[in-house]
Amino acid sequence: MKRFLEEFFSGLIFLIFLTLVISILVSLRVSLVEFDSNDSRIDITQIQESESMISSIKRTFSIVSTFNFGKTKTGEDVLEHLKKRVEPTISLALFATILGSFLGILISLLIHYKWHRLEFFFKAFFYSILSTPIFVVGIILFIVFGILIPVFPPGGFESGKIAFLVLPGITLGSRVLARIYFFTGELMVSEKNSQLSFNLEAMGFSKFRIIFKYSFYKIFPVILIVIMLEFASLVSGAMIVEEIFAFPGIGKSIYYAIKVMDENLLRAVLFYTGVLFYIVNKTAKVLQVKLVG
Repeated sequence: MKRFLEEFFSGLIFLIFLTLVISILVSLRVSLVEFDSNDSRIDITQIQESESMISSIKRTFSIVSTFNFGKTKTGEDVLEHLKKRVEPTISLALFATILGSFLGILISLLIHYKWHRLEFFFKAFFYSILSTPIFVVGIILFIVFGILIPVFPPGGFESGKIAFLVLPGITLGSRVLARIYFFTGELMVSEKNSQLSFNLEAMGFSKFRIIFKYSFYKIFPVILIVIMLEFASLVSGAMIVEEIFAFPGIGKSIYYAIKVMDENLLRAVLFYTGVLFYIVNKTAKVLQVKLVG
């Protein structure tokens, strides 16, 4: 019961803080737009103390408590708009996370099993991925496999069709792949030099069995936590990638809401991303306690 109350009050404090931050961000954005349109000098102190910010805080708390986000500037119900965006966003996040994690773990394990000579190549390749802006990867894939060699759809989304997830999924998954590869590799180095590995090797266990069964089984709970955090970051939306591939995800809604200053939609998407990220992180923390200890 004590644990439940702690989690409840922790979640409540987070919701209050999130609502306050959303209120301030929306109010500042509106004020900046108004100042810019009037061609006036922007005084941050004046903006912070303005009545619009106070009213924004009150309005946001009222909206969140009643869960009535109203309508977008185009007249569409905000919650209905978000419902349409959730499936594409989660589908893309799952595809990118699963693809990147699976390949990152597999390549890392194979490096420690037999592909020692390819380690330098993979390190250089994955470092280049991490150092390259993600929109560059997206544009290259869009031009090559969406236009020049039209193997996959260059944009859009249709429910149940994986082909629409491939190009944006590979773009996002490339970062996941690289990070999981390096993280798995660091854990495998520790396991390779552990007493357990020495004992299993002395008992005559094959190298394949030691790496792919015992060592991987031991490090997977820790890797799973990182995978969940990667998923949390992607399920919150990827504005640049969604813009490149005209993908109807949450990131595109965030970009649109900021661009046209749709207050209702901006509040909703910020609330969605904040709550979802909090839930996934909390789940990862619980798993860490149960699996890792």
